[in-house]
Parts: sequence; C-alpha cells; structure tokens
Amino acid sequence: MRLVLQYASIETFQSELFPGVSYVLKKRSAARRAQFNLSIAGLSARIREFQQQGELAESQFCDGCNHKVSEHNIWPGKCEHAECDCQEGSGSGFTDRARYLTEINQLDSDEIQPKRLKTFVKEITGLEIDGAPATLETALADGPDELLDEIDQHIKKLITLSEAERKNSESLSTSGAVAE
Repeated sequence: MRLVLQYASIETFQSELFPGVSYVLKKRSAARRAQFNLSIAGLSARIREFQQQGELAESQFCDGCNHKVSEHNIWPGKCEHAECDCQEGSGSGFTDRARYLTEINQLDSDEIQPKRLKTFVKEITGLEIDGAPATLETALADGPDELLDEIDQHIKKLITLSEAERKNSESLSTSGAVAE
C-alpha cells in the first residue's frame, strides 16, 4: 500500500472581532512568499531608506538632557536614564524619528497591507457590504478596517519565518570558498 500525503494549501479562520465572519488564507509557500516579496520590492527599499533616516535621527541628542534620541521611549519621549529628569524629549531628532516612523506605518497600511492581503487571502465569508457578499476587493474598498487589520495581523504571524527557517533560507555560497 502506497502512502499519500494529504496537504491543504489553505486554512479557514473565524474572525475574533466580527462573529460569523470567516476568512480563508493561503498558507505560506516559497513561491507565494517570493511573489509577495517581488510585489513589494520597491516599497521595501523605501522603508529601508526611512529606517536609515530614522537611525540617523536617533543618533542626534535631546535638547533637554543631552542623551541620544534613541535613549528615549518613542512615546511620549521620556528619557530612559534613571537619573535624568527629562520628561519629554525635544529637538529635531524627535520630530524626524516620529516623521519616519509615521511614514513607515503609512506605507505599510496604504500599500503593503493590500498587497499582503491580495497575496494570502483566498476568500472572506459571512460579510456583506452594501447588501452584496463581500469579496476581497470590495472589503479593501469599503469593508471595515478593523477586519482587514485583524486578517493582516494573522497573515503576518503565518508568514513570519522562524529563526531556524531564516537561517536555512540564507543564500549558500557555491564558490567553494570557505565561509567565515
């Protein structure tokens, strides 16, 4: 008798925020992950640029206490040094860091999230929009943001590689040179 592996490439989940609504997600695969990464390549480059600018802003010093911006909590900007009485950081580094974090979050919600949803959502059921059964497209255009955010958070958990998977997916050298 020959054994056959039964594999389901999709999985159904119930919304925790909207009882009766469910969504079917396509499971992570190398091809699907590559497709998604290719679709956001330009956006990823912009995010890296914002992150670099944010790191530069974090290296600046607070006008209030002369500690680095990176040594302050992001919100509300209180210095992390116990002996410091700076209650709210001030200076251009804080403004720049906040602006870059806002840009990254906006880019993710406006451009990356819809691409992630289009790549990994097969269908949404139990939701009607304006009297018609919702599709992913109508949910993106007119559906509740909270549901889309819930689905997106679920997708992020499903597609995040574990540390072992990340190490295993790193490029291997074929040059014959000894790895460092």
